[in-house]
Amino acid sequence: MISLTNPHPLSLVLYKKRNFFSNRLYLKESYFRRREETYMKRLLGASGVILIVAGLTMLGSYSQVLTR
Repeated sequence: MISLTNPHPLSLVLYKKRNFFSNRLYLKESYFRRREETYMKRLLGASGVILIVAGLTMLGSYSQVLTR
């Protein structure tokens, strides 16, 4: 670790650079994660709609069978 009382200029620059790169990586990761999350939500929403439609059709056919 660099001493805060008398930091070496080069180590400070390297430290800042490292922070900058890790920050960029983190931003990229969070961006991709956010995209993935929205994609998963869309998928879940679509599958939910399909499940509801399938359930309704099943209920309809079941009630038809019951009324016969």
